[in-house]
Amino acid sequence: MANMEKQTAKGADFGSNLEIVENILRILTLLEQRLNQVARKNYHNRSQYPEIFFEIELSLHAVRAWIQDFRFFCGVATFSPLLIISIEELSVLIESFLGLLLTSPSCP
Repeated sequence: MANMEKQTAKGADFGSNLEIVENILRILTLLEQRLNQVARKNYHNRSQYPEIFFEIELSLHAVRAWIQDFRFFCGVATFSPLLIISIEELSVLIESFLGLLLTSPSCP
């Protein structure tokens, strides 16, 4: 009986972890859309975008692809730390991009 309860609890954990992963994917999509809006607002065409914009875009795609490829391993202990590290690196890039926008003369 206790073993069955443990398996049920693990199944519930997997379900909630999978839901969290799905929410992270949604947030990454929203973040990418907002990033594109900000870039379009501050630059006339894509050739004027700073290099860091493309690094962020590439990182967003890489994190999203990694999550989609390995989402069913979200119950594994190493999944969350790897995801956290990826998102932290992405946040550093975004912070740099925003800093660049704030110091740019074209920023309103």
